Amino acid sequence: MILHYAKRWWLIVFLATSTAFSAGFLFPARWLTGQGLCGFRLATGTGCPGCGMTRSITSLLKGDLHRSIEMHAFGPVLAVVAAWMWMRALAALLSRDPVPLDLTRPGWLAGLVVFLLLYMG
Repeated sequence: MILHYAKRWWLIVFLATSTAFSAGFLFPARWLTGQGLCGFRLATGTGCPGCGMTRSITSLLKGDLHRSIEMHAFGPVLAVVAAWMWMRALAALLSRDPVPLDLTRPGWLAGLVVFLLLYMG
């Protein structure tokens, strides 16, 4: 059976979010301290808008909301968006009709980018 074009995109979203959440659960707690491995920070000495995001989401997945917000305030928001996308992908994969993955609406993506840039300031 060949997957419909829309179902292939949802499969990619499902696998990507599943992998990210699994990695967050398996991430060793000892790696949650320190500066992290941000290439931008290592090259310039200043953090990028996403610095601390991995540690924030990993802390959240380990049940530490306070540390998660402390690492990066946007981490819990991104985790909720990723969880919503995971559930939406699962529903689309289980449905009989192909559900289009509409990434053409710039509003939500632009909102995320603006929020990240404002967080830097």
